[in-house]
Amino acid sequence: MQESKIEILFKSSISHYIRVLNYIYKMEHQQGYVLFSDIKRYLQREKTQVSDILSESESRGWIIKSRTKKGKIFTTTELGKNLIERIYTEFSSDSA
Repeated sequence: MQESKIEILFKSSISHYIRVLNYIYKMEHQQGYVLFSDIKRYLQREKTQVSDILSESESRGWIIKSRTKKGKIFTTTELGKNLIERIYTEFSSDSA
């Protein structure tokens, strides 16, 4: 599967926090939830690094962590969704 322009930009020039927020946002729409293990695999980082990124994102009010039988599940908050949608809008208007 080929990456879109915005995915390449997220990978190359935007912090891990925004990358994680974008990933959670996309996966929520595809499968309804995102597990910690999915995020760790996506970032290809150590568990402690991923935990730090998620904790900071949660403290900023971008995501919410829930514990279920499947494990730790992360979802975006309204603030997180609005941020990602605004970033998409900005990138889309810049490339037009």
